[in-house]
Amino acid sequence: MSPSLDCLPMEGPTLQTPRLVLRRWSDEDRGPLAAITADPEVMKYRFARLSRAETDQMIDQNEESFETNRFGLWAMDRNEDHRLLGFAGFGTSDFGAAFCPAVDVGWTLARDTWGRGYATEAASAALDYAFDELGLDEVVAHTTSVNERSRAVMRRLGMTHDPADDFDAPWYVGGHPYRRFVLYRLRASAWGPPHHTGHLWSGGMEIECAECGCLVDKGVRIKPCGRPDCCCRHLPVADEDR
Repeated sequence: MSPSLDCLPMEGPTLQTPRLVLRRWSDEDRGPLAAITADPEVMKYRFARLSRAETDQMIDQNEESFETNRFGLWAMDRNEDHRLLGFAGFGTSDFGAAFCPAVDVGWTLARDTWGRGYATEAASAALDYAFDELGLDEVVAHTTSVNERSRAVMRRLGMTHDPADDFDAPWYVGGHPYRRFVLYRLRASAWGPPHHTGHLWSGGMEIECAECGCLVDKGVRIKPCGRPDCCCRHLPVADEDR
């Protein structure tokens, strides 16, 4: 049985975006998260679905990481209804690949919330924290090569892919169709100023970004500017993302 989190100090770090709150975990999250991590479609490109006990262990391990490392996977709540959508944040990669050890960014969301830009929005806030508060020089992301949805989010975050960095995931047996993984990198110097600042967001009204001209509504680009140096390139385009 997992220890109760309610008796532990749960102070920060908490991240907020116009639509989301990334916060520490509570005991009330255990059941809803277990339902998400048991969904075969949600966990399709992960090694396996998680049992309730494994989900509880994941929550406990992330709380320990917040206490020792000041980062982990945050519980992701939606502001409008306070629903737990999943999680986003950081883990550590240290399994013998050439890029290890490294801090990696990731996300998992309930299936019915895909396609609304939540992954990009949450990961953008997490990356602000990684570079501005933790002072990290680089963050990576990796997934199986066939997971195009997650790869699209990585590209929208401005992460870059070099095929020379790709690797075979040791948790899959040889010949498994998901074994070949791609690695994406993001340097602090390429991230720039905070990417979820208020001038890009509105309460349901389309606004034009003063810097590049993108038409933005609730953190989604309704009409991209098309500029190669677009300052909103981390934001999802309407009808994209997950």
